Amino acid sequence: MRPFSFSWPPIIHGIPTAPDMNQPQPLLQRHLDDSLAHALQWLPLVLQDTQQALVAGNAPALRSAGKGQLAEVVGALQKLQPQLVRRTVDELRARAVEAGGAAMAPKAPGAFSLDSLQLVDENQAEQDIEVMRMVQLAELSAEWELRELQARTATLRGERDIRAEANPLRPEMVARAFWEASGELGLAPEARLLLVRAAGEPMARGLREAYAQGLKRLESWGVQPAAYRAVQLPGRAVPPSAAPPNSGFDLTRPGALDELAGGRSRGGDAAGAVPLSAEAAARLNAALDRVLAQLPAGDAGAANLIRAHQAALDGAARNDGDRHVVSLLAQLFESILNDATLLPAVRQRLARLQKPVLTIALHDTRLLDDHSQPSWRLMNRIASHVMGYSDPADPRLAPFLTDLDQLLDPLAAARTPEAAQHAEALAQLEAMALKHLRMEQRAAGSSIEKLRAAERREELQAAYREQLGAQLASSPAALDASLRRFLVETWSLVLAESSLRDGAAAASTAQFAQTVDHLLGSLQPPRGPDERSRLAASVAPLVQRLKDGMALIRLPDAEREAVLRALMARHAELLKGDAPARTRDLTPEEIVQRMRDEMLDDAPSGSTVGGDSLLDVSALETVPAELMSDPTPAAARPGAWLDRVNTGTWCQLALQGGWTPLRLLWVSEARNHWLFSSAPGVMHSYTRRALERLASERLAVPLETRNLLERAVDALLAGGRAVSPPAKA
Repeated sequence: MRPFSFSWPPIIHGIPTAPDMNQPQPLLQRHLDDSLAHALQWLPLVLQDTQQALVAGNAPALRSAGKGQLAEVVGALQKLQPQLVRRTVDELRARAVEAGGAAMAPKAPGAFSLDSLQLVDENQAEQDIEVMRMVQLAELSAEWELRELQARTATLRGERDIRAEANPLRPEMVARAFWEASGELGLAPEARLLLVRAAGEPMARGLREAYAQGLKRLESWGVQPAAYRAVQLPGRAVPPSAAPPNSGFDLTRPGALDELAGGRSRGGDAAGAVPLSAEAAARLNAALDRVLAQLPAGDAGAANLIRAHQAALDGAARNDGDRHVVSLLAQLFESILNDATLLPAVRQRLARLQKPVLTIALHDTRLLDDHSQPSWRLMNRIASHVMGYSDPADPRLAPFLTDLDQLLDPLAAARTPEAAQHAEALAQLEAMALKHLRMEQRAAGSSIEKLRAAERREELQAAYREQLGAQLASSPAALDASLRRFLVETWSLVLAESSLRDGAAAASTAQFAQTVDHLLGSLQPPRGPDERSRLAASVAPLVQRLKDGMALIRLPDAEREAVLRALMARHAELLKGDAPARTRDLTPEEIVQRMRDEMLDDAPSGSTVGGDSLLDVSALETVPAELMSDPTPAAARPGAWLDRVNTGTWCQLALQGGWTPLRLLWVSEARNHWLFSSAPGVMHSYTRRALERLASERLAVPLETRNLLERAVDALLAGGRAVSPPAKA
């Protein structure tokens, strides 16, 4: 065999020259083709291990599954394993082709239509949980292989920055492809989730081997890893490691910052020091003011001006307390101006507050006594409002920064900065934030109206469901479970949709309500030829009204045909005279008992949202740190933050196997429907129960858990650059 000669692209010291990304990348395509061909070999082994785990049923992650579900999945794998393998590879190929050579480029904002907004309910949340779990297990298992492979695939792409998206077969793409392919098996929703959960560990092992083989292949081709200079993609969440670890230092205690500054005394240098005369104090104050006046007031980038002028400030200090304040603020701003969770443009704006904050701190001891002073709150609010932006060109960010500049200009130029000015600026900032939030809400107006309608529909359906349940319980008509569910669940939605569209008192809604009476009447055994004739004549109009209602809610064809077949079989029995005779009227006690029985019959099998989870995270043999749970009080449960989060707040959710920062745009009055944005025009809607389900597994969390000042103190203490914090009370 003729040896392969590697000549594309030219590599200099591990960094390729940038090819034309609009042209196909031949070596990258070859790598992708070989990887997909190899998947046809290792995926069957993954499914064999999955089947063995299901048969044993003793893995910690499978202990909560019922025997019937285990048997259903095993049977499907035995019959359809080749189809599942082929479909998974086809899904992977389609996703890789869709990404193409520009897999790392964000989607154009205009590619998303608000008309395609889909509401993520608790069922979708369960899918996201299982897919995310598979991704986490694979990333933990193949951490080294993934890092090396994405460095070399970055070279194939001609990229100078290493990103996870450089790897066309990264874990989130494989997990999502496997989930989509699992629909080929025709499993019930709970069984399908069980399959993905059982495949988590085997898939992690298979991917690790696949990544190792891919590395060997690229090394044999002479592909060198790109230089490590990882950057954040637009629209991607800042990794948790970007923020310093929580130091545990409590800034809410009075005087906490003062203690970090060395416990500055209120009367002079130290206890027992001789007080300065009024004349000496005035002279020192004037000298200090002259140095402060020399600090640049305009845009000086993100430079630490206090650090740069610290010697002059120390020379003009009135006492050691002033020098401690200067040193502390130099260190705090050092941390703030290096905060990796914020864009450089934001850090530049915060740098402009150095002079006014230092001036206030040196003339007003309250600034270091109270973390809630206006200056700190102003800086914290600026940072929290823009924390989720990771693309400097985001069109939502630029207008806010323009308004922010107009707000900061007078503060930076003030000759005698005061806390009252910062308090007024904070109020103006809140008004600015609200203005920009309202602008984005208006742009999402059609989506918000859809969610309002969805919530109203749910309220109406709940009322109709209760009404129909009572009506069926008191009816002597014999209904099987499928017809009863159809009338209570499906037809209540028909009534709700008709009420929402035409009004509760409309003739169309009244006709749909009468259809229930007609249907129940048609299911009673006829007495004599006359009633049988009337029944035969009423069936066709009744079926047409049922079809009209099912068309109104766009009931899937399969469900529609199943109901009509069951109804046709029941009517055939009645018309032939094979049905049992009409039963007597039920007593009130019997009606109550039937309602209780029907509630038990209709209860969904398996786990329930908010109760026993289908995903037993605590029982996993290998549990990602982000999914670990420990006993916490009710007020500190993972989803407790949902009770107090406000619109405009940034959150972080697991989407499509990866973390994405989302801004909360709107919440319904009942807080049952939530609308988020991740990019201009890109909306995500969730039900409250779906969010609670994700939050319970820590897959929906606040993006900012520690504010700007707290992160600065954490970084300061982590670096050992400050006075040791006082002992905890």
